[in-house]
Amino acid sequence: MNTKSYRQIVTQMKNRMIAAMSGITDFNEGSNIMTIFESIARPLEQGYIDTRTGYSNNLRAIPYSIFGFEQKKGQKASVQVVFTRNEPSESASTIPVGTRISGNDLIFITSQEAIIEGGSKATVNVVFTRAEATSSVTYIPAGTRVSNGTLVFITTEIAVIGNGATQSGVVEAQAENMGEIYNVSAGTITTISDQSSVPEEITNVTNPDAAEGGVDGATQSNSVLAGAENIGSKYNLAENTITNIESSLSSEIVAVNNPGAATGGTDAETSSQMLRRFKYYINGLQGSNKYGIMAGVLGIEGVRSVSVEEHFTSLKDGIYNFTVYVDDGTGLLTSDLKNQVEDVINGTDTEDNPGLRAAGVNCDVSAAVIVNIDIVFTAKIYRVEQARVQNEIQTKLQEYINGLGINENVVLSSIIVLLKQISGITDVTGLTVNGSTDNKIIAVNQIARFRSVDATIIQQ
Repeated sequence: MNTKSYRQIVTQMKNRMIAAMSGITDFNEGSNIMTIFESIARPLEQGYIDTRTGYSNNLRAIPYSIFGFEQKKGQKASVQVVFTRNEPSESASTIPVGTRISGNDLIFITSQEAIIEGGSKATVNVVFTRAEATSSVTYIPAGTRVSNGTLVFITTEIAVIGNGATQSGVVEAQAENMGEIYNVSAGTITTISDQSSVPEEITNVTNPDAAEGGVDGATQSNSVLAGAENIGSKYNLAENTITNIESSLSSEIVAVNNPGAATGGTDAETSSQMLRRFKYYINGLQGSNKYGIMAGVLGIEGVRSVSVEEHFTSLKDGIYNFTVYVDDGTGLLTSDLKNQVEDVINGTDTEDNPGLRAAGVNCDVSAAVIVNIDIVFTAKIYRVEQARVQNEIQTKLQEYINGLGINENVVLSSIIVLLKQISGITDVTGLTVNGSTDNKIIAVNQIARFRSVDATIIQQ
């Protein structure tokens, strides 16, 4: 389908009006009729473009649509996070669902309520004693401070020693502070902290039973799940990198952290990735061959790359005929994703999912072995800031290496081209990958992952 430009459309309308001999003679720029033509021509031009684009997209989609083959949309990463407050408290602090946090300028949103538990003060019953029985009544005021020599308790009610008695009835005392340490044993509270605060005939105090109910106040919340704001592998952040609180919370909430890495984020499938997966699908339509296994596994959301190793000469562990290596975008394989892969391969004894492997053939599902990549080279730069170039080198190399799938080699020429595309770099020499000047070959059970770069920068 051919398109027409704005100028072509205006000219065509003008020529048709003249040919129709409508009696209109002023076709100069700015005239009423030309203003009308021009206002109509703009949306018509966009209509041609949209129609042509849609036609091209639909044409490309025809082979896929016959098989119901759809492009993978990518997934959001998830991570467990913990919130911290400045000090323990008797009251609990609640961090609501939907709290926005971030790391490396990437936003995550909590999907569970986090609670920092409050503590409590222990209570204990105490008994006061006076030197001898008298005909008078002795009162020991509420607020009297007693202790085991270290930990202080404060009475909450008046103690009374009646006429002719030497001991008071039991009265309640509460710990000065919260905490389990105040759950002291029976018979250990024997000191009146300020003897002048009680009548002089009071000689001692004791607790016939153990103190109980003291609970330490927490400063950290339970671990809660947070999900990435958008899809993408860039959200697979390392542990201890999500440290910023973006939402407005109570002032006592001072920090957040992710003890473990964020995982599960995958990019939307590119056209080339979809085409490669479609080729595997076509080659593996019978289901149980190598391509059928790969196509089936790659169809799972969260799987970014896969390889199959067949064990012809000897079975793996004496059991398995072949191994499927799976990458979730981080070079790892979570137990949940592994279960999904095994269900696709082995089936679930249902009509919808009979499985892919042939009868009598056993399959092992495993993560690939990570090969750490260290890159060394010298680069010449011209009229650019060295720190900016260093940062861009790190970013570009991470994207390239961590973008490789299982059984994909690290190619030196690709690295050189990548580096020379960075603005300001004029030459790259002495490039080595893991100490070698050859491409790094990645085996069928391996996946490359970026570890370090040592770039010597020479300013020209």
